[in-house]
Amino acid sequence: MDAVNLVKKLKWDTSNGYDFYRGILVVWDEDHDERILRVIDKWSYDEQFNVMAISESQATLNVVFKYKKSFDEIEIENDVFVIGDYIVLYPAENKIICGHKKTEKRYRADENTGEVKKIGIYCADCGKWIKWESFVDDADFVMPFGKFKGQKIVDIVKNEKTYALWACGNLKGSIKARFVRLYDGK
Repeated sequence: MDAVNLVKKLKWDTSNGYDFYRGILVVWDEDHDERILRVIDKWSYDEQFNVMAISESQATLNVVFKYKKSFDEIEIENDVFVIGDYIVLYPAENKIICGHKKTEKRYRADENTGEVKKIGIYCADCGKWIKWESFVDDADFVMPFGKFKGQKIVDIVKNEKTYALWACGNLKGSIKARFVRLYDGK
């Protein structure tokens, strides 16, 4: 079951809207307190992976955990957010799930030069790919697709400000992060 249908079955109030942030469904209340995003930012990859949905009202969090309840409270901007209602969908005692606690790096090199281009982060237990890390600095990174394919991102930010701003808000993953760092740093 997807997160949106699940919170509706749980009778969470979705009338103020909802968004996905880092793969987690965020259900907004009437004041649309964006500090809830700082809560998610504070979590490690494993903690984010364990949460399917979250909502906040008056510094109380409602959370749908996937495998285990992983915290009781969290401090953000001098306020303490506590867990109110929560549900654990797949308790660990009923199902063994890899939480990707141990990672290993695998290197990917250029076939012609042997130069390392990417570092893959993989789970050491189950072997699942988690993310790529690149050796290429932001200033040297070349756009791999689209209208500006083959151009350095630093040049796009410098010369195509409208596109760079669009990229900061609409692209995903590491390419978006590079645009944001370069755009904010100009």
